[in-house]
Amino acid sequence: MTKKDVAEHLGVTPAAVGQYETGVAKPRPDLLPQLADTLDVPLPFFLAGRPSNRLDSSMAHFRALRSTPKAQRERALAFAEQVWELTYALEKRVQLPPVDLPGFAGGEVHPGVDLPLDPAAAARELRKRWNLEDGPVTHLVRRMEAHGIVVVLPAADEAARTVDAFSSRSARPVAILTPNRTNDVYRHRFTAAHELGHLVLHGDATGDSRQEREADAFAAEFLTPAASITPLLPRRLDLAQLTGLRRV
Repeated sequence: MTKKDVAEHLGVTPAAVGQYETGVAKPRPDLLPQLADTLDVPLPFFLAGRPSNRLDSSMAHFRALRSTPKAQRERALAFAEQVWELTYALEKRVQLPPVDLPGFAGGEVHPGVDLPLDPAAAARELRKRWNLEDGPVTHLVRRMEAHGIVVVLPAADEAARTVDAFSSRSARPVAILTPNRTNDVYRHRFTAAHELGHLVLHGDATGDSRQEREADAFAAEFLTPAASITPLLPRRLDLAQLTGLRRV
């Protein structure tokens, strides 16, 4: 919903809603039940003291930053904040796997501390640390989760189509794989590995093409190490043989 949409339901101005959102002002107590009804959330959602974690664009890697509208990036960040809050609540009751991500400490990434800066070398080292054998990585998302990374697939809607998969760092690393990347299993796996690359290689999200190329290079080496795949490649272009390799 836009600020104008919410304002019309509450009988206030869009500027007032913007002040509620940024914390500059608080809505009157009598407006809270109406606000909860408008946004379809329980009233305690607005109570003081609820844990929260504010993210900004420098803390999230968007696959298509320049082509993603600002409003949709903000919506995606808000979704990531709610994922963080849900994870925080779950960890009070469920023991999630400890974060096993080199260079990740206290919600920050320190590239080059525990892994090489070169994307392919970093991918090979991470495979070694995660005790992955040569050849394809099986159950990639499950392995990411087993090493403490929260992987989420939001429900598909019209707005989600404009936001590519992205990753965020908070107290626990999060990778959000949007529905437009799951219509093909190979694309889905590469996207997950791409976001994993961002998490271990990039401390700050600049959204530039260099970071995207590095995450792609990491994903390629992590999923199909050159040393494993090169001997299997045909010397001449053979689409049938390449198709067979794709399914290995």
